Amino acid sequence: MAAGIVYAANIDSDVINISLGGWLDKNGYCDEDGCISKKDAGELKKLLDRATRYAHKKGSVVIAAADNDGIDTDNNGKNYFLPAESDKVIAVSATGPSGWIFNPATDLDIFAPYSNYGKKRVDFAAPGGNPTFLNQNPTCTIPFGGFPIPCGLFDLVIGPTAEPFLWTWASGTSAAVPHVSGVAALVIEKNGGQMDPNKVEKALKKGATDLGAKGKDAFFGEGRVNAAASLEPVIFKQALFLLCENFFMK
Repeated sequence: MAAGIVYAANIDSDVINISLGGWLDKNGYCDEDGCISKKDAGELKKLLDRATRYAHKKGSVVIAAADNDGIDTDNNGKNYFLPAESDKVIAVSATGPSGWIFNPATDLDIFAPYSNYGKKRVDFAAPGGNPTFLNQNPTCTIPFGGFPIPCGLFDLVIGPTAEPFLWTWASGTSAAVPHVSGVAALVIEKNGGQMDPNKVEKALKKGATDLGAKGKDAFFGEGRVNAAASLEPVIFKQALFLLCENFFMK
């Protein structure tokens, strides 16, 4: 993972989307491949921190999933979730509706029950799908595309699979991260194609829709990303520039 982050930075990636991660016990652990010590665990954390700091310094915005354990990461002191908890990484939680197919006006930003949370860790929220209705009504089906499907699937995120020309429904913070990455890419594009990662995050924060407790909170961070609002100041500046240019040309 560290090598991949460094590689992406070295080829001038504007955004590094990391829809994955893993838990690391700060005290070390043993598995079928052997054991690592507390010191080893600390060195692994430092390794990823160096990689993400390097990417940030090279101009890459690094965005990662907060994970899907429903854990309060502010009170989970013996474990790291990496790379979401690495330096200079924007961590993303997930939201989604419940029963949208029956009520399209339902709240689209319900905090997903599987999503990790924590005021120290979560920076932004984004659509990741909500399987609550699907789990409660496994037999509820409606015809779609000529065959019945569970109604709860419409509360999830649909996207392409590894197989060519196939699509599927899914939910998770891994599905939420690309929404933030996409908005970050739009912000960078509108600012000329090169932008300091700190300024990108500032634009995301300024445009985010504040949900939950006022200001930054444990579930939505700075808020659910909002593409239109994050781009609005840039679009306004461009329109003002064109207006002035046309005025003076006349």
